[in-house]
Amino acid sequence: MADFSFGVGATDGDYIAKGRGWALDWLGGQVTHRAVEAARLAINAANEAAAEDARTSHPWDNVTYQTEDSVFVRPAHYNARTKQLWGVWGVNDIPRYPLRINMGNYPKYEGRPLSTKDVALMLEFGFHTRMGQARRFPWLYPAWDRERPTVLPLVKVFYDGLPSNFRYKIPGAFLSLEAVFGPGH
Repeated sequence: MADFSFGVGATDGDYIAKGRGWALDWLGGQVTHRAVEAARLAINAANEAAAEDARTSHPWDNVTYQTEDSVFVRPAHYNARTKQLWGVWGVNDIPRYPLRINMGNYPKYEGRPLSTKDVALMLEFGFHTRMGQARRFPWLYPAWDRERPTVLPLVKVFYDGLPSNFRYKIPGAFLSLEAVFGPGH
């Protein structure tokens, strides 16, 4: 009879260590589930804040509000295959409405109507006016640069706010340590 045994729980990924006269349940699966969910919530909060920052603090004068209205946020999700959390925010590629409804003028570039994404990229990275002046109004990258430092502190806040027995649910299954970190964990 061995004095020590070590194994992984069948469904939850928690480690169980047993010895003569003692047993230890290390609830690493719960820690992992809480950490993944806290990171997901933090990414969502930072992306929402950056998108709102971009909508409200851009340096140009608004005429149509179409570019700001096209800013979107997609909720973060965990990819078990790549073991990464992804959350996305940006600008949708939507056709723009005429600047003057009664005239029917669509903003164009080289004969092609501009979309909200075209305008956003021109504002972000620059363009030349008809008079040859270079103009640039960065608004997307600065918004993210202001919000990026909040992600790690938010992970801690959300982690502390989740119940200690939290389980991150993937449809039909629980995440195990092996699903998160790979075989052998």
